[in-house]
Amino acid sequence: MSETKKTPDFNVFMTTENGDKTHYTKIGAVWKNKTGGFGGNLEAFPANGRIVLFPYQEKEDK
Repeated sequence: MSETKKTPDFNVFMTTENGDKTHYTKIGAVWKNKTGGFGGNLEAFPANGRIVLFPYQEKEDK
């Protein structure tokens, strides 16, 4: 991934459910490559196998 841009196209989150609420934990990022595919890095692999991709957004200061 030496020619990828620094800003990812998507953030990768694992999902867990607690009652009627879904919790998201960021576990990685994905970049579009020059052949039209996607490549990424995961810092963790969810035990339930469920992930969600959201378009990259700058983190807001709170």
